[in-house]
Amino acid sequence: TWLSQVLQSLTVSGHPQFFPKPCAVLPTGARKLVNALAAEMLVSQEIAADILEGKIFDLFMATAENHSLLKDASQLLSSLRTQSMDPRIRRAVAKMRENLHYGDNFAELAAESALSRAHFFELFKRSTNLTPAVYANALRVEAAIAELCKPEIRIGDISYNVGFSAPGHFTRFFRQHLGITPGEYRRVVDLMDSDQYFDRL
Repeated sequence: TWLSQVLQSLTVSGHPQFFPKPCAVLPTGARKLVNALAAEMLVSQEIAADILEGKIFDLFMATAENHSLLKDASQLLSSLRTQSMDPRIRRAVAKMRENLHYGDNFAELAAESALSRAHFFELFKRSTNLTPAVYANALRVEAAIAELCKPEIRIGDISYNVGFSAPGHFTRFFRQHLGITPGEYRRVVDLMDSDQYFDRL
């Protein structure tokens, strides 16, 4: 990740136990950084990548200093190495990324990995901390969001591209995971990309 490129010890930030708790009270310094970052994003039509990364890095470090296991980096790195992804699962994940329709047939994916369905599910969960279904859904959401930001791609086409046989199935899936329909999401993106959004601030 880019965090580890900035500071090598942050390689451990990818460990599932890096933040022991799902939420925490932000210290005063971190809260000020959040407010500064939010203000910058509201008033600036475009933020230089290096400035944005710097602000996010400062916020991450202010939070990680008090609420993560950053000080136990050596222990986490050792654990991370022992939990590295099985090569068969790595190949399966690559196939899932290349073809989102795999999300409907894990038995086929297991067979191509030379594993029984039960063993495939067990090994997948051990390697990624997610079930194949949850991982596939995350890939679909990620791909859908990326394509909805491209107005030239019709929502019906996006539905098929991310693995759904009918737009209605895609709409229900999207609403279930994000709380709004694909059309509503696209309208928000279009508004934020227009000059009207900044005129209202």
